[in-house]
Amino acid sequence: EFEKRVAARGGETVDPRTQLVVVCEVCSRPATTECWTCGMKICEFCTLKRHWKGKFGLHWPLVNKPGMMLEQLGRKEMEKKRLEDAKRLETADPNFRSDFELKEIRSFKDAAYELIQDLGAEKARFTYDLRLAKYYMWAQTKCYIYLACYIPTGYQDKEVEFECNPREVRLQPEHSPPVIHRCFDGNISSEFPIQVRRSEDKRVFTAALPKREPGEMWKRLFRGDPDGARCLEPPYSIQEEKDNVYLEFEVPFWIEPCDVRVEVGPRDLRVAVRNELSVVKTYWRNRSEEKKHPETYEVVDVSESLWSLDDDTSEATGEDCKCLFVNLVKPPLTESEMVWKKHKRMDNLN
Repeated sequence: EFEKRVAARGGETVDPRTQLVVVCEVCSRPATTECWTCGMKICEFCTLKRHWKGKFGLHWPLVNKPGMMLEQLGRKEMEKKRLEDAKRLETADPNFRSDFELKEIRSFKDAAYELIQDLGAEKARFTYDLRLAKYYMWAQTKCYIYLACYIPTGYQDKEVEFECNPREVRLQPEHSPPVIHRCFDGNISSEFPIQVRRSEDKRVFTAALPKREPGEMWKRLFRGDPDGARCLEPPYSIQEEKDNVYLEFEVPFWIEPCDVRVEVGPRDLRVAVRNELSVVKTYWRNRSEEKKHPETYEVVDVSESLWSLDDDTSEATGEDCKCLFVNLVKPPLTESEMVWKKHKRMDNLN
């Protein structure tokens, strides 16, 4: 180190046999620096260990290196700039996908191929699978069905095939399993055109499908789906509080308690009203908490949950109807939530 510093001054050379140097007071090697605390001459090796001198007790060396902090800050800013440039270059690619999006693509393909392999392509068209249903939503008017779909495997340089007839629809990107390949619960008109829109990156798709019978209100979009599944306006209203979840279903005034079947299970809620509706809703689950306590984890206190059927008046029409009220009671707070989370429930609200 000493020879490097001398040579850097102007090409001078050092002859170890004749050159007089200051030696390290700890190990007798050539000293290259000085401790600011006690003034001891030390070498680069001894800056890595503690020493003492005179009235100064055992301490770590404090060395003055002009420009050291500036150099470190410069390197840090250079590395930050390099990462920003690399990120900007990646996101400039229209086919760039983040790690989360790549994970979502793998999950979609696994679910789609598993459904086709287990049930076959024919039965899969009449099966409601929540893993695939989350990619579409629908709404309706008196004359149209509006379908909106997110395509996880959509890329700008790949085609998206859309085929629709009065009874069936298929939406499939190139080199990918279909996102939707289902049979309609109602009928689509073949006399009017279907309006279709795609986003530039081929990941968002919407379609306006004309109904064969205007004025007919569909309970479900596809055959095999529960009533109101993935509908923008479900056949119930929901309100969630800290310890309870309330669902209200408006049913005709002639419905009696014997016509109603409500099953509050540990994983889903099933509500069926004779000749009116059949709804199945799956609870949100905290996967991390369920993994820690698989035997005791629960979302709903089944024994405390209840339902009732009461007389009511429709807010839309003002006519007499009945209200089916379902109260889902959340379980007591866990020991972890009480001790470490300040009595805050770790559910879908937090």
